[in-house]
Amino acid sequence: MFKSLLNKFSKSREVEPINLSGLNADMHSHLIPGIDDGAKTVEESIELIRILHGLGYSKLITTPHIMSDYFRNTPENINEGLAVVRAALEAENIPVEISAAAEYYIDDGFIRKLEESGEGWRLDQATEFLVIAATLLDLKAARLLPSGEI
Repeated sequence: MFKSLLNKFSKSREVEPINLSGLNADMHSHLIPGIDDGAKTVEESIELIRILHGLGYSKLITTPHIMSDYFRNTPENINEGLAVVRAALEAENIPVEISAAAEYYIDDGFIRKLEESGEGWRLDQATEFLVIAATLLDLKAARLLPSGEI
């Protein structure tokens, strides 16, 4: 998949191999098959992971989308898919550590999840790291940023 993409952009010259081993880890990928817009099959997941490993990555934190009206992923189906990928990596002897987080869209479902946590939690009071796919304007429109100009 990546090779054909690279070939489209590099018809006239050879592409030098890239070594990303200094980075060691990737924390934004869509490697659990069939649950979002990433890998569709286990075979595709393994192909992508082989490529990432070949680039020097040894740890992957895959981050499937969670979007209340489109990608209705849950910890359960994410962890089930992760177990399938881990088993395939073991069977293929690919020495990559993989875990999962999630890429939440800020939508009504996300806001409801915050409100239901019972913690009185607000994004402008967050002390923990969150990976959120949103623009500042989306946050502002949802009244999740402190007042002021962007």
